[in-house]
Amino acid sequence: MKHSFLDARQFITVAVAFDRHSTPLVRLGAELCLRTGKKLNLLHVVEPWMDRAHSHPFADEGSPLWDVTLAVETRAKDLAERNLDEIITTVPPHVVIEKTILFGKPAETIGRGAEEAGSALLLIGADSKAKTFQWRGISTALSLLAGSDVPVMAVDTELYAASGGSIFPNEKLTILLADDMSPEAESAVALAFDLGTLSGRTVLHHLHVNGMTPENLRSGLETAAAASHTPIDTSKSFGDVFSALDRHLQDQLAARAAPFREYLEAAGGLYVPEVLTGNVKTELAAYVDAVRPDVLIFGRHRTLHTRPFFLGRLPFAAMMALHKPLVVVPH
Repeated sequence: MKHSFLDARQFITVAVAFDRHSTPLVRLGAELCLRTGKKLNLLHVVEPWMDRAHSHPFADEGSPLWDVTLAVETRAKDLAERNLDEIITTVPPHVVIEKTILFGKPAETIGRGAEEAGSALLLIGADSKAKTFQWRGISTALSLLAGSDVPVMAVDTELYAASGGSIFPNEKLTILLADDMSPEAESAVALAFDLGTLSGRTVLHHLHVNGMTPENLRSGLETAAAASHTPIDTSKSFGDVFSALDRHLQDQLAARAAPFREYLEAAGGLYVPEVLTGNVKTELAAYVDAVRPDVLIFGRHRTLHTRPFFLGRLPFAAMMALHKPLVVVPH
């Protein structure tokens, strides 16, 4: 595979907040490392005790307040070191682990730390039942999904408590790649095939949902016929045009998979393309129920909206409501 993104990067990074997600998220990161041959990077961010940009005039270096600030942040770092060491005891001994502790605001610092570490994937915890998907009281999860230069996997670890925290209860990994055929989603296509190839026995479902429904197409043809004052046999034209559109979308899907498919199949994987027609949210939810994927992969658009957060035509809340680990891949 030509210069695979996953091949080029050594680490899978877990953002550790020392909350209810932390231990199962680290366990998941270790599982992914074992499947892909990556090293595990545990990243924790210590937030500044004082906002240095608006600090007190007596907080300059060498002042009493500076000394107090330094002492508080040093204790926080030492505590984080001990907590990370405790979490590491839950990881299989043959997983290579590095620890990273940084100071700063969580969203920007986590993203920068994951990129500087050479991360192929960044794992974060998210609550799928919440109206806002927050991490330690701020919108860190949304900020990372919207702006990280590293692909981000958002996981509600509570969903996997019954399976001991594993999202891969079976040897075979099932991936659902939701492809809107945009240029921005090409990176998501490449990463999905990379992950499937490195994981070995993988079923990769490559799905595109065509929003041009038969009803919309028929209405468009009738409007065009009326506007041109040209009699058109809409029943015949509708069938021909819709069939041609479906074939075109199937061909596009195959072309996007072509550079990667042989590598997936050579590694023992199975490629399953699918073009559906209808409402994106409805069709995607039904397909998830049918194939029960272990993970969903989406591309991230340059022109996304963060309030609420949309990927293409699908809001983040709708994606998390599918109750599956969600990977968002930057362009």
